[in-house]
Amino acid sequence: MPAPTPSPPYYYPARRAEPAAAPRRGGGALAGCLLALLLGMAFLLGMVLLSGAELSLAAARLAERSLNRPDLARAMLEAASLAWPKSAGLHNQLGELYLRGGQNQLAQDELEQAVRLDPALAAAQNNLGLLRLGSGLAEAAIPYFQSALALDPTSPELLLNLGRAYSLAGQLSPAAQSYQRAGSLALDGARGWSQAGLTYLSLGEYNPAHQAFEQALAQEPGNAPALFGLGALLLQQGRPQEAIPYLEAAAQLLPADPVPSLYLGLAYRELGQPDPARQALELARRLSASSALSAQIDAILAQTNP
Repeated sequence: MPAPTPSPPYYYPARRAEPAAAPRRGGGALAGCLLALLLGMAFLLGMVLLSGAELSLAAARLAERSLNRPDLARAMLEAASLAWPKSAGLHNQLGELYLRGGQNQLAQDELEQAVRLDPALAAAQNNLGLLRLGSGLAEAAIPYFQSALALDPTSPELLLNLGRAYSLAGQLSPAAQSYQRAGSLALDGARGWSQAGLTYLSLGEYNPAHQAFEQALAQEPGNAPALFGLGALLLQQGRPQEAIPYLEAAAQLLPADPVPSLYLGLAYRELGQPDPARQALELARRLSASSALSAQIDAILAQTNP
């Protein structure tokens, strides 16, 4: 059985969302007092030297990132957005917090208000794209990322977001191009290059796929998606012996992902080594949480002699 072609977005291990951290105890009261004082200073200094909206943004970021208190950051931004209702930055930051908290309608309201106040705010356009993407509306997300990129054309993160939207919408050629641009622009562009390679591989364009994987591994030798992609590419080219070291490395780096083990089993099977083939395939079967993938592995196992 020939190796199946990876199909986006499954083949690139998704970043799992981190569970929301519980509010800290103990020093929370003191931190709350300090941040409340900062908010009060924002009102006073807003009339003198500093922008009150900007100081509120800084205090909210401190609450969320340094003190791990997104609830306090949200409360501060809600109050500040009432005090400075024409601050696009405040509405964008509040919308982003709502988005991360799963409050999509509130997020949409704040982000759309931010864009109305400042159509040139790339961050708000990007967040609206992420909102659509998280709601399963990949095609609807594309124009927002395009608008954000028109405002900030050298942002690797925006290009990665656009590439993912294209990929999820089934538009693989522009997805590969976006990922490749992200890889070429970022100081650490391994993620962009590896995703470009995997997308080119799905398109059957082996030469640009190979070049993209090599670029990713030159920047990050332990990049698991690039290792997997290069192994899958070699396997599809009928070179299973060369594929095995890359697939083994990917399987070790992604111990919870069944796909590298599936491809490793296929490589051993192509070499006529049924014992390591079955071992890798059975591991992939145990790891699989997809009924379609499990059925595919079962069919391959049935054809692999013990």
